[in-house]
Amino acid sequence: MADSAGVVAGQVVQSLYGTRKWVGAQASPLLFTGQYEDTESGWVYNRFRFYQPVLGSYNAQDPLGLAPRVASGQGYVDHAAHWVDALGLMSRIRDNKTTGERFEQTAKEMIRRKMGRENWADQVTTRVYRADGSWKNSRADFIVRGNDGQFHFIEIKSGNAKLTEGQQLVRDELAKDGGAVEMRSRGPRKLTPLRVGMSDLLQGQFHTFYLDQASHVEMLGILLGKIA
Repeated sequence: MADSAGVVAGQVVQSLYGTRKWVGAQASPLLFTGQYEDTESGWVYNRFRFYQPVLGSYNAQDPLGLAPRVASGQGYVDHAAHWVDALGLMSRIRDNKTTGERFEQTAKEMIRRKMGRENWADQVTTRVYRADGSWKNSRADFIVRGNDGQFHFIEIKSGNAKLTEGQQLVRDELAKDGGAVEMRSRGPRKLTPLRVGMSDLLQGQFHTFYLDQASHVEMLGILLGKIA
């Protein structure tokens, strides 16, 4: 920890699961992501449970049951250097974002090999209108215009990453009979390859692939082979 002048005011030696010793004039109560340490009691506060770093476990069973971590309802993440549990409910891979970007690049190369430079675009923004008149924007990793006349929305995930709220809305809208989402991206780089204009309505199918699974890599390849 550094002060406003950039001088080290405190530093810590810490075990894998959070037992630590501060050296210097300053210390921080922040432990792992989403945790605040009470130095008097030795407990660390998460949003939904208390954590004990000496034991590496929570004080209570997971409110979500055993589904988030079958091995233990009270245990912390499997490896604290690579996983986080911000709310005390469900662990997630710390580097999901970096891993996701790497797999998105893999998908982009696969799409480019099959489709060439036309009929697809990446990081495309669309809008879903709800029944109450409100709307939600969402950004698709890829939209591919297939030879079947449909637009294929392709989301690339890895690990335990989930669809965002917007992505779920797009998925559910496209699954409806006659369901469509509105194009909201601007500029020729997004619109020209797909042969659409701003505010056009897009119909098609929604696909999610976890490219850290070999079977999903194969499934993406099969899909592209069919629609190229």
